[in-house]
Amino acid sequence: MSIVLDIQALQSEAHATRGIGRYAGDLATALLDAGASVHTFACNPAVPPAAADVVPERVRASGLMAWNTPERIRAASASGPLVYHIVSPFEATRRPDEVVAAHAFDAATIVAVTLHDAIPFQFPERYQATLAQRRFFARRAALVRNADVVLTNSEHTAGDAVRRLGVDPARVHVAGTGGSAFFTPADHDGSEHVALPLPELHRPYVLSVSGFDARKDPGTLIRAFAHLPRALRARHQLVIVCDLPPEGRIEWGRLVAEHGLTARDVLFTGRVDDHVLRSLYRHADLFAFTSRAEGFGIPILEAARCGCPAVSSDAAAMPEVLAEPASTFPTGDAEVLSALLARGLTDDGFRATLLAAAERASARHTWAAVADRTLDVYETALGRQGTRPARVRSARPRLALVGPFPPSKSGVAVYSARVVDALGEVADVDCFVEGTVPPAAPAQSRSVRRFPIGALDRTFGAGSYDAIIYALGNSYYHRRTLAFARRLPGVVWLHDASLAGLYLTSFGLFLPGDPPTDLALARARMREAVERCAGGGAPVLGDDDWWRTEAYPEAGLSMTEEVTRAARAVLVTTKAARAIVGTRSRPGLPITVVPLAVPRLPATVAADDGGPPWIVSPGWVDPIKQPDDLVRVLAALRARTPVRLAFVGEAQPSRRDALITLATELHCADALTITGFVDDDAYRMWLARAACVVLLRRQVHGEGSAALADAIGAGRPVITNVATAAELPRGVVELADPASGIDGLVTAIHHMLVDQAHRDALTRAATDYAASWRVEHVAAKVLDAALSAPRPAYPAPLAPNGAS
Repeated sequence: MSIVLDIQALQSEAHATRGIGRYAGDLATALLDAGASVHTFACNPAVPPAAADVVPERVRASGLMAWNTPERIRAASASGPLVYHIVSPFEATRRPDEVVAAHAFDAATIVAVTLHDAIPFQFPERYQATLAQRRFFARRAALVRNADVVLTNSEHTAGDAVRRLGVDPARVHVAGTGGSAFFTPADHDGSEHVALPLPELHRPYVLSVSGFDARKDPGTLIRAFAHLPRALRARHQLVIVCDLPPEGRIEWGRLVAEHGLTARDVLFTGRVDDHVLRSLYRHADLFAFTSRAEGFGIPILEAARCGCPAVSSDAAAMPEVLAEPASTFPTGDAEVLSALLARGLTDDGFRATLLAAAERASARHTWAAVADRTLDVYETALGRQGTRPARVRSARPRLALVGPFPPSKSGVAVYSARVVDALGEVADVDCFVEGTVPPAAPAQSRSVRRFPIGALDRTFGAGSYDAIIYALGNSYYHRRTLAFARRLPGVVWLHDASLAGLYLTSFGLFLPGDPPTDLALARARMREAVERCAGGGAPVLGDDDWWRTEAYPEAGLSMTEEVTRAARAVLVTTKAARAIVGTRSRPGLPITVVPLAVPRLPATVAADDGGPPWIVSPGWVDPIKQPDDLVRVLAALRARTPVRLAFVGEAQPSRRDALITLATELHCADALTITGFVDDDAYRMWLARAACVVLLRRQVHGEGSAALADAIGAGRPVITNVATAAELPRGVVELADPASGIDGLVTAIHHMLVDQAHRDALTRAATDYAASWRVEHVAAKVLDAALSAPRPAYPAPLAPNGAS
């Protein structure tokens, strides 16, 4: 078998050094000592690494600690039947898959969980008082019920798993717990019984380990100590180890005073480290544990291992620790406990009984035994796996693609949808959609699923994916994607090498249908963004420039620096974009050129209306794309030959009106059509109608052109001045010389319209190129770049003394 042991309890701020964290570290060590086939000690990538001093030395030196990633889990499952063991299923994390990673759950042959206690279900009024808490525990209880194997630390917890959580009894196994090798008698390591561990100790003492929690019941212990015979009490102190908040010290101090005791009688130590705790166990005359509910009762075993006689309440699992009836008292009965304390402090025969029980418990509760029982359970579960329905598994990479998708009126949205369809053939892809997710979307396959963008990092964690890919363009359709790309490192797919327009829209400018923004606030936020991207030496744009998208690249600001600084890798569509982004990125950042795919546009027969030939300009109608110049070209061409011009794409009403006014002034309005946004069928129809596709762009900042790829895919002859089109194979398109101006365009288009052989040559070259660079080729390159993007390795924990 191949074992993945989830040890994220060692990353917990709350309990890495306490019961569950210690259990995880000690079990990991015991499995190594048993020679188990551990592939990975899995750590949660959404949580900071474990502190060096909480990771056991054997685990630290094993080299098996790694982030719980899909890649790591695939490697583990390739080594044999995969056992995925979650040691801390009730870890208090925000997202479900921060505890049980979906990729690991899917890949596992069996899923095992360790249930340490069912206390939140025993006292729901205390631990499940709010709706959020009830939902949390309901989800985690479902995880335990759905596991193939539930391991418990005691017989009592095994019973609670069945009674309180509804787990199938056949799946519940008692693995037990062991005592940490750190806790030993004083003579075991040569230390001496001389110096007391704390300066506040000035006489022999009764020790307890507690918590600021009513179920720990310190009140019973304080009352029992107060009821000791006066002379016996005067010879002893009561020492309670507990990390007390200020309000706890006040409350417990009041309880001490109410029973006639003073601060010299009862010492609250606060949190102590393990060395001090061990010394306290070793020096104590007696250990008392009054808890009303525990999954096991680790402090009892720690005291026993240190050679300290111990007594405890008879609740829950506590009697299982020492297995000595004489050592227990009725839970909450201070009078009986007081008598038991007196006996334990004065009766040598009784103390011998307690010490013998401690010795037996130390020999019985060992981590070697826990490891053996755990491995036996794994083997048994694997043996019966064939009798139960197999879990659906996928060995394919898991990707998240974040950005706009249709029905957003964005070229990047349409393109992303095409790429995702192809990626779904080779990977499992979750799409996190910025904008509207259609309520009547087609049935989603397992390989491609669509969710609102807000589900990322809320329902689905970043660690669930081999890579998160952010599709970023320079428009308002990508505002939330930008925010995620800055916060969660991933692969940034830049469809534009300048993001100034995206930042401006993020701060409220140029949003369709929205009221005017607070310009002063927008300007201040844009200035802050420039500082983050370019640093203190960045130019400050004036009143006439700060709001213009084009002004930023003109000033040498691409505004890509912030997202590329956080990125694991970057994808761009052209070599020119790679040069631009590379000069503004950190050294060593992988930047891969993935040219825009040529789509397979279904053959469409254009309706012949018997009119003059059409010049078609597809895509967003924006001043940067020189629509005014094309209208002037139309007017000049009409003097030579009958011709019509169609802008096929979204246009702001003001832009549309300005173009119509210009065409009217030039006496060619009757030959001009502005379609606005059209659906796919109409778009293909317009491309099929085109005798010539013309694509102009006043400025290019390294970006490719999806409209250009569409025209090539439709087999249309293309004339363009887009500089990055020069990266295409020779002859695929006709490159217009920007310096030739309108006269040059008129000449080139007229030649195209009248020279059939020229058009045919362009069509053949375009068809050949289209066959060589389809969307499936893009998907393969994107997947390769995503999987090869550097992922932070789990930092090697340092030895406690700082040596590696």
